[in-house]
Amino acid sequence: MNNIKINESEEELSYFEPRVCVIGPGGVASDLAQLFSARYQTILFDTDRAHQHDIEKIRHCNFYVVVVPPQEEQNNHPYPPSLMQVCEILGKVISGGNIVVCENTLNTAVNEEACISLIEKISGLTCHNDFFAGCSPGWSNVPNQLQSVGEIIEQRFRTTPEIGKIVHEIYSAVMAPGGEIAS
Repeated sequence: MNNIKINESEEELSYFEPRVCVIGPGGVASDLAQLFSARYQTILFDTDRAHQHDIEKIRHCNFYVVVVPPQEEQNNHPYPPSLMQVCEILGKVISGGNIVVCENTLNTAVNEEACISLIEKISGLTCHNDFFAGCSPGWSNVPNQLQSVGEIIEQRFRTTPEIGKIVHEIYSAVMAPGGEIAS
Protein backbone atom coordinates (compact mmCIF):
# COMPACT_ATOMS: atom_id res chain seq x y z
CA MET A 1 0.00 0.00 0.00
CA ASN A 2 1.38 3.39 -0.95
CA ASN A 3 1.32 6.22 1.51
CA ILE A 4 0.00 9.35 -0.08
CA LYS A 5 1.35 12.49 1.45
CA ILE A 6 -0.97 15.47 1.43
CA ASN A 7 0.78 18.76 1.92
CA GLU A 8 -0.59 21.20 4.43
CA SER A 9 -2.11 23.56 1.88
CA GLU A 10 -4.14 20.72 0.31
CA GLU A 11 -5.51 19.72 3.70
CA GLU A 12 -6.77 23.25 4.24
CA LEU A 13 -8.61 23.59 0.92
CA SER A 14 -12.37 23.89 1.15
CA TYR A 15 -13.13 21.57 -1.79
CA PHE A 16 -16.05 23.76 -2.81
CA GLU A 17 -16.54 23.27 -6.54
CA PRO A 18 -17.76 26.67 -7.77
CA ARG A 19 -20.13 27.03 -10.68
CA VAL A 20 -19.95 30.78 -11.12
CA CYS A 21 -22.64 33.09 -12.42
CA VAL A 22 -21.68 36.72 -12.92
CA ILE A 23 -24.94 38.61 -13.05
CA GLY A 24 -25.50 42.25 -13.89
CA PRO A 25 -25.72 44.67 -16.77
CA GLY A 26 -23.21 45.11 -19.55
CA GLY A 27 -19.48 45.46 -19.80
CA VAL A 28 -18.35 45.23 -16.18
CA ALA A 29 -20.19 41.93 -15.72
CA SER A 30 -18.71 40.64 -18.97
CA ASP A 31 -15.16 41.54 -17.93
CA LEU A 32 -15.58 39.84 -14.58
CA ALA A 33 -17.14 36.72 -16.14
CA GLN A 34 -14.18 36.47 -18.48
CA LEU A 35 -11.83 36.66 -15.49
CA PHE A 36 -13.61 33.85 -13.61
CA SER A 37 -13.97 31.69 -16.73
CA ALA A 38 -10.20 31.33 -16.95
CA ARG A 39 -10.41 29.02 -13.93
CA TYR A 40 -14.03 28.04 -13.27
CA GLN A 41 -17.16 26.98 -15.09
CA THR A 42 -18.76 30.42 -15.52
CA ILE A 43 -21.97 31.82 -16.95
CA LEU A 44 -22.54 35.50 -17.74
CA PHE A 45 -26.11 36.61 -17.14
CA ASP A 46 -26.23 40.06 -18.75
CA THR A 47 -29.40 41.67 -17.39
CA ASP A 48 -29.41 44.11 -20.31
CA ARG A 49 -29.84 41.29 -22.83
CA ALA A 50 -31.20 38.26 -21.01
CA HIS A 51 -34.84 37.25 -21.08
CA GLN A 52 -36.96 35.70 -18.35
CA HIS A 53 -36.68 32.23 -19.90
CA ASP A 54 -32.87 32.50 -19.62
CA ILE A 55 -33.11 32.45 -15.82
CA GLU A 56 -33.26 28.65 -15.79
CA LYS A 57 -29.74 28.55 -17.28
CA ILE A 58 -28.25 29.95 -14.07
CA ARG A 59 -30.20 27.85 -11.57
CA HIS A 60 -27.44 25.20 -11.38
CA CYS A 61 -24.81 27.77 -10.33
CA ASN A 62 -23.72 27.90 -6.70
CA PHE A 63 -21.53 31.02 -6.60
CA TYR A 64 -23.23 34.22 -7.77
CA VAL A 65 -21.30 37.43 -8.32
CA VAL A 66 -23.56 40.49 -8.44
CA VAL A 67 -22.27 43.45 -10.44
CA VAL A 68 -23.52 47.05 -10.31
CA PRO A 69 -22.28 49.52 -12.93
CA PRO A 70 -20.10 52.23 -11.36
CA GLN A 71 -22.20 55.02 -12.92
CA GLU A 72 -25.31 53.72 -11.12
CA GLU A 73 -23.45 53.62 -7.82
CA GLN A 74 -22.46 57.25 -8.28
CA ASN A 75 -25.94 58.51 -9.18
CA ASN A 76 -26.90 58.47 -5.50
CA HIS A 77 -29.53 55.77 -5.89
CA PRO A 78 -30.14 54.47 -2.38
CA TYR A 79 -30.79 51.11 -4.03
CA PRO A 80 -29.67 51.12 -7.70
CA PRO A 81 -32.38 49.73 -10.01
CA SER A 82 -30.09 47.20 -11.68
CA LEU A 83 -29.07 45.88 -8.26
CA MET A 84 -32.70 45.32 -7.31
CA GLN A 85 -33.36 43.61 -10.66
CA VAL A 86 -30.44 41.24 -10.06
CA CYS A 87 -31.61 40.45 -6.53
CA GLU A 88 -35.09 39.60 -7.82
CA ILE A 89 -33.56 37.18 -10.31
CA LEU A 90 -31.35 35.63 -7.63
CA GLY A 91 -34.34 35.19 -5.35
CA LYS A 92 -35.91 33.00 -8.04
CA VAL A 93 -32.89 30.73 -8.59
CA ILE A 94 -30.83 30.59 -5.40
CA SER A 95 -30.84 27.42 -3.34
CA GLY A 96 -29.42 26.16 -0.08
CA GLY A 97 -25.65 26.35 0.28
CA ASN A 98 -25.23 28.96 -2.48
CA ILE A 99 -22.93 31.95 -2.05
CA VAL A 100 -23.71 35.48 -3.26
CA VAL A 101 -20.96 38.09 -3.53
CA CYS A 102 -22.11 41.66 -4.12
CA GLU A 103 -19.26 42.92 -6.25
CA ASN A 104 -19.61 46.65 -5.89
CA THR A 105 -18.50 49.65 -3.91
CA LEU A 106 -21.82 50.24 -2.20
CA ASN A 107 -21.55 50.09 1.55
CA THR A 108 -22.30 46.85 3.32
CA ALA A 109 -25.49 48.24 4.86
CA VAL A 110 -27.03 48.70 1.39
CA ASN A 111 -26.19 45.11 0.52
CA GLU A 112 -27.69 43.82 3.75
CA GLU A 113 -30.76 46.07 3.79
CA ALA A 114 -31.71 45.87 0.15
CA CYS A 115 -30.10 42.92 -1.56
CA ILE A 116 -30.18 40.24 1.06
CA SER A 117 -33.66 41.06 2.32
CA LEU A 118 -35.06 40.99 -1.23
CA ILE A 119 -33.34 37.67 -2.01
CA GLU A 120 -34.67 36.23 1.27
CA LYS A 121 -38.21 37.47 0.58
CA ILE A 122 -38.40 36.01 -2.92
CA SER A 123 -36.53 32.75 -2.24
CA GLY A 124 -37.97 31.97 1.18
CA LEU A 125 -34.40 31.20 2.32
CA THR A 126 -32.51 32.83 5.19
CA CYS A 127 -29.07 34.37 4.72
CA HIS A 128 -26.27 32.85 6.82
CA ASN A 129 -28.48 29.86 7.46
CA ASP A 130 -29.64 28.59 4.05
CA PHE A 131 -27.38 30.65 1.76
CA PHE A 132 -24.45 32.96 2.35
CA ALA A 133 -23.82 36.49 1.17
CA GLY A 134 -21.40 39.34 1.55
CA CYS A 135 -19.75 42.10 -0.39
CA SER A 136 -16.40 42.67 -1.98
CA PRO A 137 -14.78 46.05 -2.57
CA GLY A 138 -15.16 45.80 -6.32
CA TRP A 139 -12.55 43.83 -8.25
CA SER A 140 -11.04 46.94 -9.81
CA ASN A 141 -11.16 49.01 -6.64
CA VAL A 142 -8.42 47.59 -4.43
CA PRO A 143 -7.22 50.29 -2.01
CA ASN A 144 -3.98 48.64 -0.90
CA GLN A 145 -1.80 47.10 -3.60
CA LEU A 146 -0.06 44.92 -0.99
CA GLN A 147 -3.31 43.27 0.03
CA SER A 148 -4.96 40.70 -2.20
CA VAL A 149 -8.58 41.03 -3.24
CA GLY A 150 -9.23 37.74 -1.46
CA GLU A 151 -7.94 39.13 1.84
CA ILE A 152 -10.09 42.24 1.47
CA ILE A 153 -13.14 40.11 0.70
CA GLU A 154 -12.46 37.92 3.71
CA GLN A 155 -12.39 41.03 5.92
CA ARG A 156 -15.62 42.45 4.49
CA PHE A 157 -17.53 39.19 4.12
CA ARG A 158 -19.92 39.06 7.06
CA THR A 159 -20.42 35.34 7.33
CA THR A 160 -18.77 32.23 8.71
CA PRO A 161 -14.99 31.86 8.52
CA GLU A 162 -15.49 28.80 6.28
CA ILE A 163 -17.49 30.76 3.72
CA GLY A 164 -14.99 33.62 3.89
CA LYS A 165 -12.26 31.08 3.16
CA ILE A 166 -14.14 29.70 0.15
CA VAL A 167 -14.65 33.19 -1.29
CA HIS A 168 -10.98 33.96 -0.65
CA GLU A 169 -9.90 30.77 -2.47
CA ILE A 170 -12.10 31.47 -5.48
CA TYR A 171 -10.95 35.06 -5.89
CA SER A 172 -7.31 34.22 -5.15
CA ALA A 173 -7.37 31.62 -7.94
CA VAL A 174 -8.12 34.31 -10.54
CA MET A 175 -6.51 37.37 -8.96
CA ALA A 176 -2.89 38.03 -8.10
CA PRO A 177 -1.92 40.16 -5.08
CA GLY A 178 -2.85 43.77 -5.67
CA GLY A 179 -5.99 42.94 -7.63
CA GLU A 180 -4.23 42.07 -10.88
CA ILE A 181 -5.46 39.23 -13.07
CA ALA A 182 -3.54 36.05 -12.28
CA SER A 183 -1.62 34.56 -15.19
